[in-house]
Amino acid sequence: MTPMSQTRAKFEARIPRLRLIDDTMAQIFFDNNIPCVETVLRTILDKPDLVVIDITLVQTQKVVHNYGGREVRLDVYAEDSTGKRYNIELQRTKAGASLRRARLNLSLMDARALEKGEDPDKLPDTFIIFITEEDFFKKGVTLWEAPRTYWLNGKVTDKRADDGSHIVYVNAEYADTDTSAIGKLMKDFMTADPAQIQNELLRERMTYFKLTEEGREKMCQVMEDLLKDEKRTYVQGLLKAGASKEVIMAGLHLTEEEFEELATPLAS
Repeated sequence: MTPMSQTRAKFEARIPRLRLIDDTMAQIFFDNNIPCVETVLRTILDKPDLVVIDITLVQTQKVVHNYGGREVRLDVYAEDSTGKRYNIELQRTKAGASLRRARLNLSLMDARALEKGEDPDKLPDTFIIFITEEDFFKKGVTLWEAPRTYWLNGKVTDKRADDGSHIVYVNAEYADTDTSAIGKLMKDFMTADPAQIQNELLRERMTYFKLTEEGREKMCQVMEDLLKDEKRTYVQGLLKAGASKEVIMAGLHLTEEEFEELATPLAS
């Protein structure tokens, strides 16, 4: 078996185990798919009439550039018919779901929401939604919104500081016991078997990627692209650290053509 066929066999073996909570599956599952994004947002926010518009704004792994500073790679980015903006992040580790990460995402999304000189009061409402495998903040509930409240004389009041920003956490830890719509959605996110997914729309899409030849081919392509991205990051890191082209090629068993491709930064 050639190295290429061995790699493909490893990709094929992974597909049955992938769940919607896994980044590899989520990346292709939601990409340019308005109905599935609508389903998730409607359920989490309890807004059955929420309508996602403009398919160009529904892109997985959308990069938000920050000129002169750090860029952020969003998992799912969407805008609805009222102008509200949404960033859904699939995170399995606590580090990736921190409040400061949410603050960074919010700030960069806000910075790009207005034209130069435009009134800040025109900033759209923005939702950062972290979907996590565990209840990292130990709130004991499936859905929790980070509080943004007024303080009065050093004490927190029950009045919301309504600046239009929302940081929402949805965790799958209680999916087996939470029978609410959100609990059922989280159970679907944790399910690898398409036949066990309760939501019809999500079940059909998962079935396509796992049980059809065309869908599995696309899944393998995504995994191949992710592997190439990891290699690109590694190669460029080695170059910055001073490693020579010859050493990198020998260590990673790369052809000159492969090295040149991986050494070239992606266009912004």
